[in-house]
Amino acid sequence: MPLAVVSEVIKMKFAKIPVATIVRLSIYMRNLMELLDNDADVISSERLAKQCGVNPAQIRKDLAYFGEFGVRGVGYRINDLVNQIKDILGLNRPWNLAMVGLGNLGSALMAHRNFLKPG
Repeated sequence: MPLAVVSEVIKMKFAKIPVATIVRLSIYMRNLMELLDNDADVISSERLAKQCGVNPAQIRKDLAYFGEFGVRGVGYRINDLVNQIKDILGLNRPWNLAMVGLGNLGSALMAHRNFLKPG
């Protein structure tokens, strides 16, 4: 799905949610997935904010658009938060993708190891 179409779908689904919030969710997701790979269970908004380059209040505000997450004074269960963000971003289902004009740039993208990672 082209980026413009994805952007429109997000706008319709979450009409009152700033696009910047959706963009930050993908940043949070990358950092949370790294933590899961390192067997971490819980993270505070302060620690996640430091890793993502935002302030803790911004993380709490971004997540509040979608419901209540975490436990005050304890933090967020990483696995649960990852699953919730996957639902929000639509990463919990397969998406069809086509590469057109597979020249040098397209070939490089297809060969890159991160291209094969989910999300």
